[in-house]
Amino acid sequence: MSASLVRLLLQQSEGGDPAILWGHAAKPYFGGEFDRLLSRGVIVGEAPATSWPPCDGCECGTDERPIQRIDGRIVAACPIDANSDAVLDGDDLRSFRIQTPALMREIASASGFGSDPCEVVKGVWHLGNTSAGRAVFVAP
Repeated sequence: MSASLVRLLLQQSEGGDPAILWGHAAKPYFGGEFDRLLSRGVIVGEAPATSWPPCDGCECGTDERPIQRIDGRIVAACPIDANSDAVLDGDDLRSFRIQTPALMREIASASGFGSDPCEVVKGVWHLGNTSAGRAVFVAP
């Protein structure tokens, strides 16, 4: 597992459950390694987005913009200013749930620890012990 993909998954997990990875952030990592994590249940595909966050500084008062198809494009439409519409692609609509226990197993395995990691307190995982006897923990 590449260090940059691990870093991305850990960063997205920092907010707690549910840990969501959006397609626009995941897009640079699509391919064999990403597919392997999907097949191992580390990340799980979710339903495509049907709405988008409001425009920066928009004063329309809505919590989200509807996603619409306009002239063959996917658009997060601003209700008061069409110039603020955001054109999206299909990957932007994709989302994935990060399964923290499975992610910790992958990290522990890639690090050479023989046992399964365990959550010692909420949000703190014991991955294993080094050959020198030091305990290794992760707190995403």
